[in-house]
Amino acid sequence: MVLQTAYQAIENAGLLGDNDQLVCEDPKRTAVIIATCLSNELGNTLQLKYWFPQILSMMKKTDAWAALSDDEKAAVRDSLQTHLEGEHKGYDPVHGILLNIEASRIARHLGVRGPTISWMRPVLLPSRPWKPV
Repeated sequence: MVLQTAYQAIENAGLLGDNDQLVCEDPKRTAVIIATCLSNELGNTLQLKYWFPQILSMMKKTDAWAALSDDEKAAVRDSLQTHLEGEHKGYDPVHGILLNIEASRIARHLGVRGPTISWMRPVLLPSRPWKPV
């Protein structure tokens, strides 16, 4: 969705070339900067499955866990793991966790070779105009 939005913005600004890349004087001096809110959904979803060992360890320390039969413990453990993994069973993509990947992918698709930055929270911009160096 971010890539599609970037393309729409570039096209609306009249800067999308015939090769579907950004028209600019020097791609090495053109940056892609993205502000994201709280991380991406895939990254958040994948984070849950990595908590499984810690949650299971804490559950094993409770009296309620000790009162379960071995079959019940196995059922609870399997259900917890299945629900924490959601639709990402055994799926460990780097692209869901790396925060800067959104800006990097936009840069690659648009032919930009300058810095790529993704912020995790809204950025307060200075009140004076920003001038590129």
